[in-house]
Amino acid sequence: MQSIAERTKHKLLAAARAEFAEHGLAGARVDRVAAAAGINKQRIYGYFDSKDGLFDAVLAETMIEAAADKPLQAGDSPAGYADRTFDFHRNDPDLLRLLMWEALSRPVEAALSDSGRQQHYDRKIAAFTDAGLNDDEARYTLLVVLALTSYTAALPQIAALVLGHDYSDDELKSRIVDTVGRLTNL
Repeated sequence: MQSIAERTKHKLLAAARAEFAEHGLAGARVDRVAAAAGINKQRIYGYFDSKDGLFDAVLAETMIEAAADKPLQAGDSPAGYADRTFDFHRNDPDLLRLLMWEALSRPVEAALSDSGRQQHYDRKIAAFTDAGLNDDEARYTLLVVLALTSYTAALPQIAALVLGHDYSDDELKSRIVDTVGRLTNL
């Protein structure tokens, strides 16, 4: 059973996730988060210290949910992971939006200093090495999979310009998964 404090934090994080995904770090307003959560604005500062701290908490929670939604197991194939990752971004664009806002608002060093996030990606790399890729191949393959599966969700206008306005997400997913399989021979 959740305590009152846990429920309050959950409400704040849910409201902040929607606010940050829509408006980014610079455009988000703590007043709107507090109003959407139905909670006093001072609670945000009590729990998270600052708007930046709240953004960090939202991003961390969203990444944890994403990892749980599309787990990468030891020995998992890059094509199988691409399949799940494409669906994840198609069905829940918040993580991608938050990462894009982070890229626009903060230097790369901010992400590099987060050991939890580094461990998150290190586990994915290790899963690809368990699948038969060497460390270098695993790193580049992970980056390619993430790029291919997120690009059209991040920039749907480019997909429409290249593939035509009526392109099929299912066909695109199938081709991306097939391409990843051919590139890795796994």
